[in-house]
Amino acid sequence: MREFEQRLRAQGFGGVTLQTGAHAPPRSFYLALGYQLIDLMALGKSLNGKA
Repeated sequence: MREFEQRLRAQGFGGVTLQTGAHAPPRSFYLALGYQLIDLMALGKSLNGKA
């Protein structure tokens, strides 16, 4: 992950935004790497009649 971040930084990217579930196992992994919670909301809607 650190190498990926370094490559992005070298290409001029200023940050990374990740999306995962509030209780998903990857959440603690990313928090341990220094990622912080940000105030975003994700919404979705099915257009084919399924929930």
